[in-house]
Amino acid sequence: MIVITIEGGIIQGISSDDPVDQGKDVAVIEYETEWANPKKVHKVPQGKGETTDATIERAKVGVLFRPVAKYLKTARF
Repeated sequence: MIVITIEGGIIQGISSDDPVDQGKDVAVIEYETEWANPKKVHKVPQGKGETTDATIERAKVGVLFRPVAKYLKTARF
């Protein structure tokens, strides 16, 4: 399972309990650009020739904290 941790609307981390995922590159696309630095806003394709403004950040998948992984295997959500 890949887990994306968000606090206050900001991604704090991306982690996984699967060693195959760990270290992989991921792209985080944020479509709310109201407060973004204009130099970091990109035109992201949406299909049919349309684009939408978004910021894109690169991150790597890290190791999921063992107690969290254990909890997620039994949690109902």
